[in-house]
Amino acid sequence: MDLASCAYSSKQQFEPVLSEKTREVFRTRLSSAFARLTKRREDFRGLCHAVLAIDTSAVSMGHEISAERSTALKAIRKLLKASEKSSKKDTDTSIGLALLYAITLLQLYDGVPDAISILHDLQSCSEKMRNSEAGTSELLVEILLSLVSRPSVMMRQASQQVFEAFTSQMSSGALQLLTDPLLAEESTKGYQALFENMEDEEMVDADGEDPSEEHADGIEEDDMSEIGSDVEFVTLNGAEPADDEAEESDEEEDDEQPEADAQESADLEDALGKLLKSHRLDKDKEAESSEGDLDMTDSEMMALDSKLGEVFKQIAKKMGKKSERKDAKEMVLNFKRRALDLLDIYVKHEAANPVAFNIILPLLQLVRTTTDKPLANKSINIILDFTKAFKKARSESGEAPPQDRDEQLKLLKDIHQEASQHPSHAFARAASAASLLIASRLFAADKENIRQIASVYADSQVNWATGKVRLQPVIFSDWTNWCQAQAANAQA
Repeated sequence: MDLASCAYSSKQQFEPVLSEKTREVFRTRLSSAFARLTKRREDFRGLCHAVLAIDTSAVSMGHEISAERSTALKAIRKLLKASEKSSKKDTDTSIGLALLYAITLLQLYDGVPDAISILHDLQSCSEKMRNSEAGTSELLVEILLSLVSRPSVMMRQASQQVFEAFTSQMSSGALQLLTDPLLAEESTKGYQALFENMEDEEMVDADGEDPSEEHADGIEEDDMSEIGSDVEFVTLNGAEPADDEAEESDEEEDDEQPEADAQESADLEDALGKLLKSHRLDKDKEAESSEGDLDMTDSEMMALDSKLGEVFKQIAKKMGKKSERKDAKEMVLNFKRRALDLLDIYVKHEAANPVAFNIILPLLQLVRTTTDKPLANKSINIILDFTKAFKKARSESGEAPPQDRDEQLKLLKDIHQEASQHPSHAFARAASAASLLIASRLFAADKENIRQIASVYADSQVNWATGKVRLQPVIFSDWTNWCQAQAANAQA
């Protein structure tokens, strides 16, 4: 616990005396060490005990913070004790909550502003879980999203591990909290919508990894080459206005920005030219030269200096706004990456769960609307992983899925409609995989559903052939291959 002593304790004396900046360095190192313990569930208990043992005498705490700390420490001890007497499922739940308390306590010690509110949410979540109240999974997801988006590997890994322990308890409302951010505009407006109640901070990984490259290695080579060849991943002008009005406004903002930047540069050049009585080299013919312009009095020089200062202030202000727009976009993208991380975990464990199918359409919509290709790649991979996990779950259980035909048929139609919104072959492959996933589920529930499934495909094919919609042929070739496979199974 030497790192913890250097980070938080004043009992051990050091020469020279540790400054607050030095303690911050030790706190960062301690967080990195704890991050190693969040990779395996077997180490969660040890991490919790390590947090319980931290002496915080070097941390300035008022009465309220001290009271919150005491309450959280009691909760951790209680949860650890309960985990020793519970079933494996309840043990994972108790240990997971204890871990969230522990890492939030570290945030409290580090002075993170909303640490107290998260501790309150954890207390409410624990009470709801203990009393089997509704809304537990929604509250837990809100807590995890607030933690997973922070600039900390420890926070991200711990949140993902805890989420994995609770996947079977996720409601449709909880999943919607994960999918809603996927459709946020990747702009300042989208940032304000997502983070209006959150602290304004950069959400960049503390270990310095580039989040835009994250998970790129996880995509199969064929998929990567396919996606990279013909996907631009921008909102289409042909999208329906009713569904994509916000997305179009964001696209217009992006399209107009280069023109606005060029105009701003031209205006600043003109302002500087007038002050300095100079011009660009390509404006020689238009310029009027005057030798008298070169002679300036001291008072004129001082006035010029003042005016130049104003112009450079304008330049700094414009650059600041441009940087803010870029930062806002990156923060929205990073939040989407973190939400996808959790959804990826979910589909691998709950592919046979009926509520899991609610995430398919938002994943496809993200692929179509995002401007970040790695983000689109990851969304496509989650859909493909979903199909594999569903097939595996079906073969292991041998049970027919629940009969919710009307709802699934509507989803199938919505997927075909979504597939018509983007001409990319890679996007069509993802939509086709999602479509066949629904078809497989309906067919497994009742083979008589094949008539309704075929009807949806037939309607889409007619609309495609008559030019009413734009679809890729792979949608129908995959469907034909799927039908051939079912026929072969029936004849075996």
